[in-house]
Amino acid sequence: MPAYLVKGRVRTLDPSEHNDGIDAREKHIAISGGRILLVGDEAACLDALKSELGDEGLAGVERIDVPEGGVVLPSFHDSHIHPASGGLQVIQCNLRGCNTLQEALATISSYAENMRASGPSDTVLWVVGGGWQPGWFENGTPSKALLDAACPDFPAYLRDMNGHEGWTNSLALKEANIDRTTADPAAGCIVRDENGEPVGHLIMGACRLIVKSMPKLADSRRDKGLEAALHMALKAGITSFHDALVNEDVWKVYLRADAEDRLPIMVHMALEWVPALPMSENLANLKQKRSYARDHGKMIRAETVKIFVDGIPENKSAFMLAPYKAGGAGKQAMLTQVKTTSSESQPKTVSYEGIGAAEHKTAVGFEEAKEEDGGEEEENCCAGKGKKGGRKLQGEKEGEREGENGG
Repeated sequence: MPAYLVKGRVRTLDPSEHNDGIDAREKHIAISGGRILLVGDEAACLDALKSELGDEGLAGVERIDVPEGGVVLPSFHDSHIHPASGGLQVIQCNLRGCNTLQEALATISSYAENMRASGPSDTVLWVVGGGWQPGWFENGTPSKALLDAACPDFPAYLRDMNGHEGWTNSLALKEANIDRTTADPAAGCIVRDENGEPVGHLIMGACRLIVKSMPKLADSRRDKGLEAALHMALKAGITSFHDALVNEDVWKVYLRADAEDRLPIMVHMALEWVPALPMSENLANLKQKRSYARDHGKMIRAETVKIFVDGIPENKSAFMLAPYKAGGAGKQAMLTQVKTTSSESQPKTVSYEGIGAAEHKTAVGFEEAKEEDGGEEEENCCAGKGKKGGRKLQGEKEGEREGENGG
């Protein structure tokens, strides 16, 4: 790996260095093997590099001068984030700044009015966005009636703040052909009233019924969403992140950005495992993307596969050992057959998405089956929390729940 000696203004955030009001000082940084060896003066940094590389290796160290006015700061890696989809929400009907249902309805109404003012369109226009909170509604269930009143002229589909639920109006349900006769998908739920009519609340996999009926987003719109998310990440000091769910559309967004040098942040991707596809097709797709990122990616890596096992407790989709007090035991979103004897065909890391106690038994069972199968030791992780039968999955801290944006 390359080695560097960086010279410029550096702010280490060490309180002892910044108690005199000086934000940044002239320093050198010695870097080798992807690690910062030392921050100090030039002589000390050269000594550190020489100890690491030897005299011959020291001659190949690349020197970098920080541009005038620039400052080197510590940065962060976000281990569970959804910039491509989250960025879209920022430039769509964004409810994340709303504190009450009334504020959200006013925001939706204003957004729809702006769309109406733009004039007629050859295609069906949708109000799309999200960020609503279940606590705004009785029993956490939003109703189509409220959304019909705020947005009577356009189909509307809004994801909740965690990305696991959808709120729709009557026009959206009609566009998706969802009515009392529509069966719940295996990995989701259409919330209904006492007469069996959909109320406008969709959980987990049921959201896909709406999404597949919506007009396809233009590439330029998706690219703009990612640009908005990258800007927010950089402002927060994030210089690398792990997108915890990358489907085919999101993959293409990152590919375009990488090819056009629009990625100022290192992107690690968890590629979506598609339950509807055969295992052989999933594995071939994952391996192809991993190889492409390794061979051609500048700021992208695809070493992880994302597997949903269950949902979340808030909407009773987390798979539990015992029923919820209000009824329902949750569903496993995917009982999958990912066991394979070919470690080369597998992604390097498997990321399980799950929370419920019963789900963790499933995930632990998968780990045990893989070990029996002779699989290599890998840095697998579980983005969830709950009892795991006394066993902790690799890469997970006890009680840890990563991310907030649904998957």
